[in-house]
Amino acid sequence: MRDIYIDKVVVHMGVGESGEKLVKAENIMKTITGQISIRTIAKQTQPAFSVRKGAPIGCKVTLRGKTARDFFVTAVGILNKTVFESQFDKGGNISFGVEE
Repeated sequence: MRDIYIDKVVVHMGVGESGEKLVKAENIMKTITGQISIRTIAKQTQPAFSVRKGAPIGCKVTLRGKTARDFFVTAVGILNKTVFESQFDKGGNISFGVEE
């Protein structure tokens, strides 16, 4: 049986538009993780959502080591320590969302 370890935690917040909403998301991300986020950009144009290719639409932070472990424990605690098998992929990655 393999040992379980956390290599990294990527915290991502998609806003869907640039401007004031994105700045607020970056501030929230800094408050939650304690690190400055980087902006993510749209890879393709989505006319239905008024998103153009190359436009900043979100932000993300990558945590490693003890910081990643501590953040993961806190995040799973928010979910009442309930993680389902369907949240894991074949590579052992886990994905879950937290609603506002």
